[in-house]
Amino acid sequence: MMETLQLNNQNLAKITTDFVEISRGLVEGRGVVGSLLTDTALVSSLQQSLQSISLVMAKANTATSNLVLLTEKLNSNKGLVHDLTTDTAVFASLRASAAQLQGVSQTANALMTNLNAASDKLSSKDNAIGTLINDPAVGDQLRDVVRNLNTSTAKLDQNMEALQSNFLLRGFFKKKEKEAKKATEELLKDSVQ
Repeated sequence: MMETLQLNNQNLAKITTDFVEISRGLVEGRGVVGSLLTDTALVSSLQQSLQSISLVMAKANTATSNLVLLTEKLNSNKGLVHDLTTDTAVFASLRASAAQLQGVSQTANALMTNLNAASDKLSSKDNAIGTLINDPAVGDQLRDVVRNLNTSTAKLDQNMEALQSNFLLRGFFKKKEKEAKKATEELLKDSVQ
């Protein structure tokens, strides 16, 4: 009994460790589910796609309901609908409507296929967006690049300040400062009038 209890404790510890790792991955935005939890642009895009699919399906349901009602009226062999369906022009129009409904269904299927393909690409690391989403090393590299750019910008600002203090270029920068001040004063003067 103790041996079984020890084995159960070990299994429970393993499950807890796995759950912690999964939770960490979700919080850090790894994988498809993690991306959905952290990438608002992706979530927004998926929501828009699902809304479009819902709209298409609602229209398809309405069209199907209308076809069922029409079929019931046709089977009654009486009424205006029966009379209209015996007219070949109206029948051709109904056939075109059915073809359009089939086209809408095919479009919805193609949209779902494209969404699945896009989701698969987002999950893999063999493309730029998938790599950005799924590879923490790439994220670290991007952070380093931004950090280096910020450092370079700060150093460039320091170099510009040093150039302004240089006796060879001091006159040039004073002249530019006077011109900028004069332009500002003229703008203020024009806006007051």
